[in-house]
Amino acid sequence: MVETPWIHLALATLTLVLGCSSSSGGGGDGGGSGSSSGGSGGSSYSCQIVTSGKNECDTSKGVPAGDLSGLEMQCTQNMSGKIVPSCPTTNVIACCTVVVSQGASVEGCFYQGETMPTTQAQCMQSGGTYSTTP
Repeated sequence: MVETPWIHLALATLTLVLGCSSSSGGGGDGGGSGSSSGGSGGSSYSCQIVTSGKNECDTSKGVPAGDLSGLEMQCTQNMSGKIVPSCPTTNVIACCTVVVSQGASVEGCFYQGETMPTTQAQCMQSGGTYSTTP
């Protein structure tokens, strides 16, 4: 199975929500500013990853507020992404939403220009819900 960044983000979210610790190597410098918003049961944020052959945006919802900084670091340093107020809704190829724990979820959407979008089978194998709209 080909692993995509949203799988790593889902695992990072799960690790942080469960209160476990994780370590990972550094990456590029994504940077950027965005906003995190509160919601029922936690906060949310979006991470956009646009590199050569990669055009993806992941939204995490229901994340405990204290875990946001770790997830934002995962986005900007480990995946060379940037924090954005929300993911784009145009030019979507496919989205996969995975509920990771205690109501927390990650939605990974792939856009035109993505060379390896998640397939419906990969999404469902990960316990996710596949759609062609965000």
